[in-house]
Amino acid sequence: GDGNISDEGVLDIYSNISDALGAQKQEVADNKKARYDKMLGQVDKLLTATVDVNCEFVETKLGPKLDETGDLNMAKKIFQLLLSNKCTDSPLAVKAASIVNDNQPDYGVTIFIAKKATAAGDTEQAFASFNKALELTDDNIKKADVYLDIAKLYNSQGRKIDARSYARKALAFDPSKGEANRLIGSLYMQSYEDCRGGQSKVEDRAIFIAAYNQFRKAGESKLMEAAQAQFPSIEEIFNESYE
Repeated sequence: GDGNISDEGVLDIYSNISDALGAQKQEVADNKKARYDKMLGQVDKLLTATVDVNCEFVETKLGPKLDETGDLNMAKKIFQLLLSNKCTDSPLAVKAASIVNDNQPDYGVTIFIAKKATAAGDTEQAFASFNKALELTDDNIKKADVYLDIAKLYNSQGRKIDARSYARKALAFDPSKGEANRLIGSLYMQSYEDCRGGQSKVEDRAIFIAAYNQFRKAGESKLMEAAQAQFPSIEEIFNESYE
């Protein structure tokens, strides 16, 4: 009666306009789609100007609509709003991202899902998403980032050989990736007990020289010192007749 519209009322109007524009966008030729994107952007701005769109609003008002419809446009809107409001810890963010990705696979969204799965300890989902991300980019730097993420995941599982293999793949795509060299160096440092034969102190401790070389490539002086402290001594080298 007083002319004020509730948040739910605003949301209904917003959803109806967004859905109508989204449906029309699908019908028009590709060269006319940009016009609809512009209009959809304006409608989004009107929503955020009319109601206080925060994490709670998106979760309580838009979340149930997504549960009800599973609609791609709604999922895109929710994901966008959650990202812009820094609500990425919301379980709804992953849910919306997954719907978007199932329909329109995207490198950035896939990485988001993979990192969230990693943080949640869902390694199966993380591996699947990282591997999917590799298929979604031709950019060598991005591929190197993904290979390094996979290497870290293997390292967290104690699978050192796989971790080293994927860190090397990262370096093959981006030789300047210092973090990959640092990871390989750390893997060598951790592998002393696994690799030592116990026959020769020099041979056993040569793994620290390998670690040192990786840290040098990464420009990590503190770690180089830590590796150097474990080198075989001059006395040991002399006693075993090594140069």
